[in-house]
Amino acid sequence: MGLSLRYAVRTDPGLVRSSNQDSVYAGPRLLAVADGMGGMAAGDLASSVVITKLSELDQDVPNEAMIGALDETVVAANDELRHGVDANPELRGMGTTLTALLISGRTIAMVHIGDSRAYLLREGRLRQVTKDHTYVQMLVDEGAITAEEASHHPHRSLVTQVLQGEPIEPNYSVREAVAGDRYLLCSDGLSNVVSMATMGDVLRDYRDQEECAERLIDLALRAGGPDNITVIVADICEVDDTDPDALRPQAAVSHRADEPNGERLSPRPRTAPTPELISGDAPPSAGGAGGSSGHRLTVVLVVVLVALLAAAGVWYIATG
Repeated sequence: MGLSLRYAVRTDPGLVRSSNQDSVYAGPRLLAVADGMGGMAAGDLASSVVITKLSELDQDVPNEAMIGALDETVVAANDELRHGVDANPELRGMGTTLTALLISGRTIAMVHIGDSRAYLLREGRLRQVTKDHTYVQMLVDEGAITAEEASHHPHRSLVTQVLQGEPIEPNYSVREAVAGDRYLLCSDGLSNVVSMATMGDVLRDYRDQEECAERLIDLALRAGGPDNITVIVADICEVDDTDPDALRPQAAVSHRADEPNGERLSPRPRTAPTPELISGDAPPSAGGAGGSSGHRLTVVLVVVLVALLAAAGVWYIATG
């Protein structure tokens, strides 16, 4: 018996934004979400460049080469962003998060940078398998605040690391691919407004990937949809190695934020916001329900925190 990915992808600009700066790719071997930031500084271009580069990895990669392949590709994508800014200084300030999963045989390799997230549902239990690169997560790690306090912190969306052409230290990890596991990759347009408890309920209750992805988008919209929302729901399925139909890979699905038809993966017309419908426990990691990436930093926040972050040796990016 072999393993195969079965997935559904949905993305939506939300109820506040006029454009969608998220980019996403899902294929037989690769899942990736990128949340562009920078507003007028071309966050849509940044996420598109990175997802386009990552999509080259949607092929058979030997287990022992997976981390190296991810690292090489991420570095190359980051270099492309740097070259773009060098050629056009008006793009300075653009950047993007990246959360990606690569599968080969019974091994999964992941790369993560920023505050998009990956979750794993195994035997009914949901856990977050990425750690946010955010200011409040640093405070949690230092013991200065609790995860619950971080979920309501006014600076919870201050990102400490993204791809923007500067030196980076992404997180890489390797884990076993287990039949029956369900992965959720999402931008913070979902995780900031829908609690982890609620996401867990949806992932358990909606076994069809398409219906599950649509339900998650719908909940984010009902919570006000303050940011672009992107989700990948992917199941690891056991298939018969001798059955050609079972082994036939699912078609790849992609959305690049800089494409003219930027909403083609949206599940349905957007609904009116009803924030009171979203309930449940706050996520255990920093982030929680809160503001959008487009409003992560106000001018006041920039002034107040520059000295603090400079002293801590942490750089940041203000999103537009």
